[in-house]
Amino acid sequence: MKKILLLFIAIASHAVVAQTTLSPQMVNSAGGSGMVAGVYYDFTVGEPYVDFGGTSTGCDSIFAGFQHCAQDTLEIKKNNAAVSGPTTFCSTSNVVLTAPNGASWLWSNGVTTQTVSINTTGSYKVRTTNTCGDTINSNWINITVLSPPTPDICMVDVDSATVYLYNFIYWEKTLYPQADSFIIYRETSTNVYTRIGAVSIDSLSRYQDTARSIAGPNGGHPDYGSYKYKIQVRDTCGAYGTKSLWHSTVFFQDQQNGNFNWNQYGVEGQSTPVSNFYLLRDDANTNNYGLIATYSGTSTLGTDPQYALYQTVANWRVDAQGFSCNPTLRYGNNSAQGTIVKSRSNIKNNRTTGQLGFDSMQFSVFPNPANSQVTILLSKGYDNSLLEITNALGEVVMTSVLTGSESNVNTSELKNGVYFVKRKSGKGSFLQKLVVQH
Repeated sequence: MKKILLLFIAIASHAVVAQTTLSPQMVNSAGGSGMVAGVYYDFTVGEPYVDFGGTSTGCDSIFAGFQHCAQDTLEIKKNNAAVSGPTTFCSTSNVVLTAPNGASWLWSNGVTTQTVSINTTGSYKVRTTNTCGDTINSNWINITVLSPPTPDICMVDVDSATVYLYNFIYWEKTLYPQADSFIIYRETSTNVYTRIGAVSIDSLSRYQDTARSIAGPNGGHPDYGSYKYKIQVRDTCGAYGTKSLWHSTVFFQDQQNGNFNWNQYGVEGQSTPVSNFYLLRDDANTNNYGLIATYSGTSTLGTDPQYALYQTVANWRVDAQGFSCNPTLRYGNNSAQGTIVKSRSNIKNNRTTGQLGFDSMQFSVFPNPANSQVTILLSKGYDNSLLEITNALGEVVMTSVLTGSESNVNTSELKNGVYFVKRKSGKGSFLQKLVVQH
């Protein structure tokens, strides 16, 4: 009996020594396994896992109270979470992570199944527990979901090349390499933005708003008001990002007494980027503008002291200064990038001749919408005019000479859509909108 007791004490002493010497850090309260200097040990045999267990699928019970599954311990240590595909992907996709075999799992995002579907940027790992209660963490897996970015408009203005008939929107496309295209929106009613066009990533990063048929005030025509625009990125996966902050154009008005007024250039939720407004005058309707006065970027009023001298021959506008806009527009053979530093307003004058614009007092077009024919009715003294009809892109689709105060024009060959009827004579050039519906 004494010999048996001494043997039992010796065996128990050996177990305590092995546990104390090899396991200063313990994974579970039973004291069966743990990490020492980065190496996983199973202390039922006092050896690192590489030398442990063989192919046994049961629990090792060399010493009472130390129950550990040899096969599961090896699998947990040797296998990390598996990934079903790339860890960087578009927001329209996902990736499946699979934990090692075990009895239960706890992922860093709280999921408790062996597999988890991920569609959110973040770092993920799993803690696996085997049937004997041993636990171990997997590696961290970093997931990056490429959501479409929110772009910025660089600037909006009125294009002088089209006699101030259209607004232009500019942006810098190289900031968004994952973009497939850019979607353009105009405010058509309060806080309602309607898509008016799209521009491919391969095209120039600007948009000319010729979408007269889109619902909203005056079809976006600069002579009738200020307009707000937003843009949006469509990425290469087909996902649409958040719309940009709006930018608003400058609408310039002539009070016909030497005084002018305009609205501030606006950016949603931000102070105006304009440093100064330049009041400009084109003395002889030749598109050569000279500086009349400079006003602060928050000013909305200006005066031309020489207005009476030039009111029958000149044009006026304001330029908003302070921009450093670098849209991806290439000019000339040297492919130099052009920098835009000012936003133009529409132009105004106090004359009955000379400047192209909407004017129902100088001629009428009816019926409107038209089918196969329209009648052009001219005001007294405005006959012998050249009639020119252009489409929404500014392309001339028909010309005719008007020799009397009333003329009929055949529109049967025009496609359905919005057109502009331009009447030009020695006394002026005027414009009317025409809708053709067959």
